[in-house]
Amino acid sequence: MNRDSKIIAIVALVVAIVGLGIGFAAFTANLTIDSSAKVTPSASAFKVKFKENTLNCSSHTGSGSASKAGTLADTSISGVEITLTKPGDSVTCTATITAEGDYTAYLTGISTSKLTCSGTGTLGALGTEACKSIKATFSVGAASVTSTTAETTATTIGNDTTLSKGGDTFGTNTFTLKVEYLSSGKPTDEALTITIPKTTLTYETVQGETTG
Repeated sequence: MNRDSKIIAIVALVVAIVGLGIGFAAFTANLTIDSSAKVTPSASAFKVKFKENTLNCSSHTGSGSASKAGTLADTSISGVEITLTKPGDSVTCTATITAEGDYTAYLTGISTSKLTCSGTGTLGALGTEACKSIKATFSVGAASVTSTTAETTATTIGNDTTLSKGGDTFGTNTFTLKVEYLSSGKPTDEALTITIPKTTLTYETVQGETTG
C-alpha cells in the first residue's frame, strides 16, 4: 500500500469512529427518561361523580326523617338536615358514585367535620345532653368516617375501594350516610335537627391525579 492510500485509510477510520461516537450520543440522548415526568389525565378521561342530584333518605327507624336531602355536586355533599326525636331514631341516606372516564379510580379520603345539633328553640339542658348521643357514619365499602358533635374519626382508607374505569358499563360505588340517635342516649323533650357538614370524597388515579 502506498503512502497516499495509507493516509486515506487513516482519515476514513477517524471519520468512522467520530461518526459512531456522535450516533451513539444521539441514540443515548433519545433514550433519556425524565423521572419527574407525570401523566395528567384530562377532565373527561378521569371523571368521578355522584349520579344523583340529592341523597335518597327514605330509609329510617322510629320518628327519624330527613328535612333536607342535601345537594350532590361532583363528589361533594352539602345541605343535609336530619330530624331525630328519641333514642333509637335513625335515618340512612344513599347515593351512587360512578366513574365515567378511562381510568380506574381509588378512594383515598372522606373529608368531613363535626355535626351541628339544634332544637326547635334554644336548647335546654336535656337537649344539650341529648346532642352528645348523635352520631353520623359516612361510608363507601369498608372505608368510613364517624362524626359526632364533639369529634370526627376516620378509618384507614387504602387503595382497596375502587371504581373500575368507564366504558359500556361504568364502575360504581354506593355511598351511605347513617345518622342515629344512639339507644344509650338520654331522651329530650324536643325534636333535634342535625346539620351534616359538607363532606367530600377524594378519588385518585394510578397516576396520582385526584378529584374531589
